Amino acid sequence: MARHPAAPTPPDRALPGVDACDRRLSDVVSDTSPARSVVRPHHVGGGAAWQVLVRDGALREVVPGAACPPGVLVDAGLRALLIAPRIPPRTVVTGRTAAWVHTGAGSADALDLACVAGRHRPERPAGARLWQAPLLHPDTVRIGPVLVTDPTRTVVELVLHTGEPDLVVALARHGADLVRARRAVEVRPRASGRAAALITLDVAVARL
Repeated sequence: MARHPAAPTPPDRALPGVDACDRRLSDVVSDTSPARSVVRPHHVGGGAAWQVLVRDGALREVVPGAACPPGVLVDAGLRALLIAPRIPPRTVVTGRTAAWVHTGAGSADALDLACVAGRHRPERPAGARLWQAPLLHPDTVRIGPVLVTDPTRTVVELVLHTGEPDLVVALARHGADLVRARRAVEVRPRASGRAAALITLDVAVARL
């Protein structure tokens, strides 16, 4: 009796999706420009595939819904690029968000924003903190598409509005001058939270 060759084993139904996801990720990684090094769910076939890649370490989440391959340098320029769509006109990134842009410490889940005192207050994004700050623009730098308070001014706004000495330490290690920051706080005798801000600076200095 003639024997017929065994039918080939059906391929794993999951493999084509995995291969397609790998191909998409490879295409993104091969483009080294800052904007193109950001991987979002639609780049790799959807949210489920994206979550698997993050879980398995093939991608490193930077902000919710945006990740980079492990070999990509996530610097201040790239962090600023990622939050730019959330920043309204006539505002400056400051406080915890500016600390994250400058150092990578903390997170950008909730925005801290400042605007020039005495002018029309811009619309505040949902979940963000927005406050007026005097003499703001001389202490700002442009990083990518957004304006950000420089490291020393970020310390001033941080200790007056949110505290968090660990972020002050991170900023000091990225160029913030804590002596200048203390003087800037001391010359604001009417600033709310001034006493607590000076204590936060003392705590940060003790940790350096």
